[in-house]
Amino acid sequence: MNSTQIALIKDIENGEWILDRVLPLFQMELQKGVSGDVSRLSLTELALRYYLQVDLTISKSPHFIDPSSFKVENDFQKVGSHVSKVGTSVAFSPEEAKAILATIQNLEKLSPLLSKRFTSVIRSYFRIKNGNFRGGSNPSAFGVFFVGDKFFDLGIDEMSLSFIHELAHQELFLIQLLDRLVCEASDNQLLYAPYQGKSRPPIGRFHSFWALFRMNQNMHIFGGDFKFLSSSLKETFQSLQMNELTGFGHSLLTAAAANVGAGSK
Repeated sequence: MNSTQIALIKDIENGEWILDRVLPLFQMELQKGVSGDVSRLSLTELALRYYLQVDLTISKSPHFIDPSSFKVENDFQKVGSHVSKVGTSVAFSPEEAKAILATIQNLEKLSPLLSKRFTSVIRSYFRIKNGNFRGGSNPSAFGVFFVGDKFFDLGIDEMSLSFIHELAHQELFLIQLLDRLVCEASDNQLLYAPYQGKSRPPIGRFHSFWALFRMNQNMHIFGGDFKFLSSSLKETFQSLQMNELTGFGHSLLTAAAANVGAGSK
């Protein structure tokens, strides 16, 4: 492992987020692959240009994405269909936007530090109607929180917990840029993932573990009973096999698990 990876693992052992350590590296790589004046583009704007050749303009934070956000209006549906094959890209209703703003405010009240970390990365929201999920993320639209129908069935604290969940996925996207976490030979090895209740490949189980790790790490800020997160974390940790992971992946897994007392391998 190189010095960046070693330092990153030490951060994880200490319970720290690694966003500030890796974000500048990601930004520099995106800027190299995008033509024109890129100095003022956000990470989301850069990522969409780099991965999907889509021009999005983020006018403010939080930004509720709709067709007018794009240089080419049809790109609104293009981005949505890239994330969800079954849902439909729609503009937020006033009530839905109000719920998002209330969740941002709730997280800020519960943990100003965590809220600042979240809003420094996730500045835009994209609504997918009939999407059978709560929240979603995609590396090609880094910094965007994709909102499914189920999000609005949650209570305010559960919505805030969903924010932490998606921030963890965004964090792991960055970590994956540094090196593989799963051995190539194990990419398609399906095993049961307890949190989703279905069989998933190792990287899917690793993403589940990482989201549960960050939620468990921060669930003390909520007054409710989220004990199921602890049992789901331990079960997901056990679903990841040592022979599936690279040395880097195994070191990350064990560092995170040790930080929240999820066990050892």
